[in-house]
Amino acid sequence: MKVQELLRGKHLLTIKGEDTLDLAGQLMAWGGLRHLPVLKDGRLIGLLSERDVLRAGGAAHARLVRDEMSAPVQVATPDEDLSEVEERFVSEKVGCMPVLEKGRLVGLLTPGDLLAEQLQRGEAVTGGERVRDAMTPQPLTAAADDLLLDAAARMADRGVRHLPVVDGDRRVLGMLSDADVRTAVGDPRRALAQEEQRGRAVNQLRVSDVMSAEAVVIAADAPLDRAVDLLVAHRVGALPVVGPRGELVGVLSYLDVLKRHTRTH
Repeated sequence: MKVQELLRGKHLLTIKGEDTLDLAGQLMAWGGLRHLPVLKDGRLIGLLSERDVLRAGGAAHARLVRDEMSAPVQVATPDEDLSEVEERFVSEKVGCMPVLEKGRLVGLLTPGDLLAEQLQRGEAVTGGERVRDAMTPQPLTAAADDLLLDAAARMADRGVRHLPVVDGDRRVLGMLSDADVRTAVGDPRRALAQEEQRGRAVNQLRVSDVMSAEAVVIAADAPLDRAVDLLVAHRVGALPVVGPRGELVGVLSYLDVLKRHTRTH
C-alpha cells in the first residue's frame, strides 16, 4: 500500500517562518493539530511541533517559527510504501512526516494514520500479544496539584507528549497532554476564560485545571489489539497502563504499537 492512499480529503494548514510561535499555537489549538509545516515561497523549510511551542512558554509571542522549527525534516513521497514509512517513524522517532511530490507539499502523515489503516486491514498487531509487551514502563508522571507550567517544562525537557496524572498510590486520576497545555496557554479563548475565573493567571494554573479527567486506561495484561481499538476510537495519542491493583505501570502510545509491529512483521 502506498502513502498516497492515506492522503485523500485532508486539508493542510501551514505557517511561515517569520510568523510568531504565538500565532502557531493559536492555529494548532483552533485546528486540533500537533504539527505545522513551515513554508517559504511554497517550499517546505521545516516542521513545527506543539512541543516546540510549549518550550517557548510565555515568550511565544516574541519568538519566530523559523528559530524553533525542526529542520531538515524527515519526509515521505506519495508513491512510497507504507511499510517503509513505518520503519522510519520508528527508527527516527518522529511524530509526523510531510509528504512531498516534486518538492510540493501534498499532505502530512502521522503514526496514528498508519495505525488506523492497519486496524482497518486487520494488521495492527499479531494475535496473542499483550499491552505489557509494547508499553513504555515507568513513565514520567504528574500530580494533580503540580503547577501546569512546571509539568509542561518536564514534558518538554524529556520529550514526552503525555503525562499520566496520579495520586500517592499511583492510581490514575487523569491524563495531561501537550494539547491540553497548548490550549490552556496558547488559545486566546482560554485567556478570556481566565478573566471570568477571577483573573486567575496562567502561571497559577494547576495540572488538575486542564487535564483530561476521563482518561481511558488499559490493563497491562489486556490484548494489544484492544489497546489499538481504544487509541483509534478515542483519538488519543497514548493510554495509561495499569497493573492488577489499578496502579500505573506504563504508557502505551501509537509509536510503541508501531515499534512492536515492525519487530513482528
